Amino acid sequence: MSANEDLFGTDTVCPTCSKPLVIPFPRAITPPTATPPPVTSAETNSFAECLPGIILVGLMIFFIVSTINRCSTTTTTPTTSSSTTRYTTVSGYIASESEEMLDTAISYLAANDKEAFNKLVDSGSVIGLKGGLEVQIMETKTSKGKVKIRPIGETIEVWTVSEAVK
Repeated sequence: MSANEDLFGTDTVCPTCSKPLVIPFPRAITPPTATPPPVTSAETNSFAECLPGIILVGLMIFFIVSTINRCSTTTTTPTTSSSTTRYTTVSGYIASESEEMLDTAISYLAANDKEAFNKLVDSGSVIGLKGGLEVQIMETKTSKGKVKIRPIGETIEVWTVSEAVK
């Protein structure tokens, strides 16, 4: 007698129509055979039919990931302090000690939020660049259009947009 027979009995009937209920009894779990069953030609053909689709999906994933990586990578080119290339600043641009604060100031300007931008200027977080100042480029982020510059003879380094130096 199985566990289901103990729980339900063998003569369980439907209370509405009085037909006997068929209760599926669990089958015994049999251990796997020593040798796997042979692969049929139908199984081989189905894999061969799916292979072009699998390759196509793989290629699509590859191109999507490579496009995302290409768009999100930032080219950072630090220059050595022994570099003697000097640039000149252009007036009318801003700079900040941190790249993040420069991004914040630019976003305030883009949103035409002069009050918030002026608070950054008043706190000293953002400064206006004086035109004609000789600087050295310390780092370049080409994909973001920003450079880190250091005025010649000074130790402070600030971030600005690449158009601010020539």
